[in-house]
Amino acid sequence: MGSLGQPSSRTTEQAVLQALAGWLAQAAAAYPSTLEEDLAELERPETAWLRRQVLLALSSEKKALRGSAAAVGEWLEQLDADELATVFIEQLDTKVLLLNNQHLGMDEADIYPDFVAMARSFGVGARRVIKKDECRAAIREMLDTPGPFLLEVMVPHIEHVLPMIPGGASFKDIITQGDGADKY
Repeated sequence: MGSLGQPSSRTTEQAVLQALAGWLAQAAAAYPSTLEEDLAELERPETAWLRRQVLLALSSEKKALRGSAAAVGEWLEQLDADELATVFIEQLDTKVLLLNNQHLGMDEADIYPDFVAMARSFGVGARRVIKKDECRAAIREMLDTPGPFLLEVMVPHIEHVLPMIPGGASFKDIITQGDGADKY
């Protein structure tokens, strides 16, 4: 870390934000009920006074988690936007292969952020792949396109994508094989 908590690089900043986003998602998933379920129970007149107090406290915590997750997501999105703007302005022949596991719990119908739309808004060629059998043609399109290109490949969030560096580890701890069931 740099002085006064400034990240030493954009990569470090992104890694910290992604770790925080993962922690927030885990924290939100740890509750036995959703915010919406808690609020619905609060509306019922038969809910006991003590239960109401517990629900109010839990609802407050869940709203704070949601707000924090949204802020982290927007910060990460801004980092990506800056990088897309740079490759377009400088006309760098940069190819980005983004493996998107929608780790923040979004389902595939509501992909957020929409990296393909974001890339296109910066004049960067882009495509999204959802099915494995589309990958080869999409990679060929990316490589054949002059200038910058972003290829977003959607992968199930339970998919074990290799190589990978476990959270909190360094490059020397990279995992290159396994089925995802191994404990590291």
